[in-house]
Amino acid sequence: MSELPPCGIYVTTAALGGIPEGRLVYFHNHGDPGPGLYLPARWKGNRRFEAETLVQLGYNGSGAAILFLPEWVDGQLAIPDRGTHIERERVASLTPLKVAMTEPQVHEEGADGRLLH
Repeated sequence: MSELPPCGIYVTTAALGGIPEGRLVYFHNHGDPGPGLYLPARWKGNRRFEAETLVQLGYNGSGAAILFLPEWVDGQLAIPDRGTHIERERVASLTPLKVAMTEPQVHEEGADGRLLH
Protein backbone atom coordinates (compact mmCIF):
# COMPACT_ATOMS: atom_id res chain seq x y z
CA MET A 1 0.00 0.00 0.00
CA SER A 2 1.39 3.42 -0.91
CA GLU A 3 2.06 5.97 1.80
CA LEU A 4 -0.58 8.72 2.05
CA PRO A 5 0.39 12.40 1.75
CA PRO A 6 0.16 14.56 4.88
CA CYS A 7 -3.10 16.22 5.86
CA GLY A 8 -3.46 19.57 4.14
CA ILE A 9 -4.95 21.71 1.41
CA TYR A 10 -4.36 20.52 -2.14
CA VAL A 11 -5.50 21.28 -5.69
CA THR A 12 -6.55 18.21 -7.66
CA THR A 13 -4.36 17.55 -10.71
CA ALA A 14 -6.89 15.15 -12.27
CA ALA A 15 -10.56 14.31 -11.77
CA LEU A 16 -10.94 12.19 -8.65
CA GLY A 17 -14.15 10.38 -7.86
CA GLY A 18 -16.70 13.23 -8.72
CA ILE A 19 -14.21 16.01 -7.93
CA PRO A 20 -13.02 17.80 -11.09
CA GLU A 21 -9.41 18.63 -11.91
CA GLY A 22 -8.20 21.96 -10.47
CA ARG A 23 -10.50 21.89 -7.42
CA LEU A 24 -9.29 23.02 -3.98
CA VAL A 25 -9.71 20.20 -1.44
CA TYR A 26 -8.64 19.38 2.09
CA PHE A 27 -7.11 15.91 2.39
CA HIS A 28 -7.36 14.23 5.80
CA ASN A 29 -5.22 11.10 6.00
CA HIS A 30 -6.45 9.51 9.24
CA GLY A 31 -9.37 9.21 11.63
CA ASP A 32 -12.78 7.61 11.46
CA PRO A 33 -13.97 6.59 8.87
CA GLY A 34 -10.45 6.98 7.41
CA PRO A 35 -8.76 9.13 4.76
CA GLY A 36 -10.97 11.49 2.81
CA LEU A 37 -11.28 14.64 0.72
CA TYR A 38 -13.34 17.58 1.90
CA LEU A 39 -14.52 20.43 -0.31
CA PRO A 40 -14.34 24.11 0.77
CA ALA A 41 -18.12 24.47 0.36
CA ARG A 42 -18.50 22.34 3.51
CA TRP A 43 -15.78 24.01 5.58
CA LYS A 44 -16.93 26.32 8.34
CA GLY A 45 -14.58 28.93 9.71
CA ASN A 46 -11.42 27.04 8.80
CA ARG A 47 -8.21 29.00 8.69
CA ARG A 48 -4.66 28.01 7.83
CA PHE A 49 -1.93 29.42 10.06
CA GLU A 50 1.51 29.70 8.48
CA ALA A 51 4.55 28.54 10.45
CA GLU A 52 6.05 31.17 12.77
CA THR A 53 2.86 33.26 12.82
CA LEU A 54 2.26 35.00 16.13
CA VAL A 55 -0.92 33.64 17.73
CA GLN A 56 -2.55 33.85 21.15
CA LEU A 57 -3.74 30.50 22.54
CA GLY A 58 -6.94 30.53 24.54
CA TYR A 59 -9.69 28.13 25.58
CA ASN A 60 -13.46 28.34 25.71
CA GLY A 61 -15.61 27.27 28.67
CA SER A 62 -15.65 23.68 27.42
CA GLY A 63 -11.86 23.52 27.28
CA ALA A 64 -11.62 23.63 23.47
CA ALA A 65 -8.47 25.35 22.18
CA ILE A 66 -8.87 28.63 20.28
CA LEU A 67 -6.20 30.58 18.39
CA PHE A 68 -6.40 34.35 18.15
CA LEU A 69 -4.44 36.17 15.45
CA PRO A 70 -3.07 39.49 16.77
CA GLU A 71 -2.88 42.46 14.39
CA TRP A 72 -0.74 45.60 14.41
CA VAL A 73 -3.22 48.51 14.77
CA ASP A 74 -2.23 52.14 15.34
CA GLY A 75 1.21 51.19 16.64
CA GLN A 76 -0.09 48.60 19.10
CA LEU A 77 -0.57 44.84 19.07
CA ALA A 78 -4.31 44.15 19.18
CA ILE A 79 -5.68 40.71 20.06
CA PRO A 80 -9.17 40.12 18.64
CA ASP A 81 -12.07 38.93 20.79
CA ARG A 82 -12.89 36.10 18.34
CA GLY A 83 -10.60 33.27 17.33
CA THR A 84 -10.44 30.00 15.42
CA HIS A 85 -11.04 26.61 17.05
CA ILE A 86 -8.18 24.14 16.62
CA GLU A 87 -7.97 20.43 17.35
CA ARG A 88 -6.50 19.64 20.77
CA GLU A 89 -3.73 17.57 19.11
CA ARG A 90 -2.53 20.70 17.24
CA VAL A 91 -1.76 22.58 20.47
CA ALA A 92 1.37 20.43 20.93
CA SER A 93 2.74 21.71 17.60
CA LEU A 94 2.68 25.35 18.77
CA THR A 95 6.02 26.88 19.79
CA PRO A 96 6.11 29.27 22.75
CA LEU A 97 7.23 32.79 21.89
CA LYS A 98 10.25 34.09 23.77
CA VAL A 99 9.79 37.66 24.97
CA ALA A 100 12.36 39.72 26.87
CA MET A 101 11.23 40.51 30.41
CA THR A 102 12.27 43.57 32.39
CA GLU A 103 11.70 44.07 36.07
CA PRO A 104 9.49 47.09 36.85
CA GLN A 105 11.38 50.10 38.21
CA VAL A 106 10.89 50.77 41.88
CA HIS A 107 10.66 54.46 42.78
CA GLU A 108 11.39 55.76 46.24
CA GLU A 109 9.39 58.61 47.69
CA GLY A 110 11.26 61.64 49.08
CA ALA A 111 10.46 63.37 52.34
CA ASP A 112 8.17 65.81 50.56
CA GLY A 113 6.24 63.06 48.72
CA ARG A 114 7.93 63.59 45.35
CA LEU A 115 9.30 60.59 43.50
CA LEU A 116 13.07 60.20 43.45
CA HIS A 117 14.58 58.48 40.42
